[in-house]
Amino acid sequence: MILRISKSAASLVLAVLMASTVAAQSDSGVDFFDGKFEEALEQAKSVELPLFMYLSIPNCAPCEFVEKNVFTDTEVGEFMKARFVSFKIDAYDESANGPAIAKRYSVGSYPTYLILDHEGALQQRATSSMNSSNFMRSISWLTGEISSPMDDHDALYEAGERGDEFLQEYLLDSILALSLMPKDIANWEENMRAYGNAQDKYTSIMNQYMTNKSPQDLINSTDFRIISRYAKYRNDKGVVFVIDNFEGFVDATSMEEVSGYLLAVIADNAFFRAMEGDPTYIELIDSLEEEPLKRATEFKRSVDRESGLLPENQREHLAVTFSEATKEAASEEQE
Repeated sequence: MILRISKSAASLVLAVLMASTVAAQSDSGVDFFDGKFEEALEQAKSVELPLFMYLSIPNCAPCEFVEKNVFTDTEVGEFMKARFVSFKIDAYDESANGPAIAKRYSVGSYPTYLILDHEGALQQRATSSMNSSNFMRSISWLTGEISSPMDDHDALYEAGERGDEFLQEYLLDSILALSLMPKDIANWEENMRAYGNAQDKYTSIMNQYMTNKSPQDLINSTDFRIISRYAKYRNDKGVVFVIDNFEGFVDATSMEEVSGYLLAVIADNAFFRAMEGDPTYIELIDSLEEEPLKRATEFKRSVDRESGLLPENQREHLAVTFSEATKEAASEEQE
């Protein structure tokens, strides 16, 4: 959910000399430099390109989405190759100096994308998972190849524009705008306050958009992207709408996308309820055995029986979370 930069050409001789320290070219996807961080900076300097650095952590679902669906994309690979030397690092990997690098750049969420100059100075940053087209578009915003439309969108909205096409475009672009908002831990509280306010604003606009548009016209891949970005609570209008129109959204997108979204909503909501000592977290988990969520659950189980989104893999650890929360609440009352 945050920012980036770009450019230039390479020398064939230098490329050959550096070949022993650069990962072999792949037929598709992003070609990440194979070596240490300092070596990646040197390579970027030698070919006169900025360094794009991707930071992730283990068991990070958004990171896994980007790695599986974006960095393997041929078009993304060509796009990145023309603009950067790319480097990736596990922020928890001590052997790669990951924790120190994450601390150096005040990384506060994952995935995080950094664009650095040849001295390692931060030029831009961004966060959050996104699909291939949004990833390339957000990079282009940051490099200045295309201008952000958000100022124009904001002005039109404030002037009273509420047409369906405009609101759809506004909301799609807002997803990118949120990913480019600062989220470094150096200014964490201030950043999170600004991010939360923006999130609330766009969620309100999304609800208005859903009210204005006919229900049948909302069942498409574009509007699913908007709804799945801004509807995050089980009783949100968007979540209820996707559940009520489960088959339609599966036809418009895929079982994987719809199942992943709904199961993540239930898992996140159940976790927060358990953490707050709310016993209704159990009802949320139980709802995964009811249609149409049962179909989503069965699909996920068929492809990944170890998934933390499955009810059987949530019950035990959430019971512990709930127990700890209730003990803490009781202790606070006694004090």
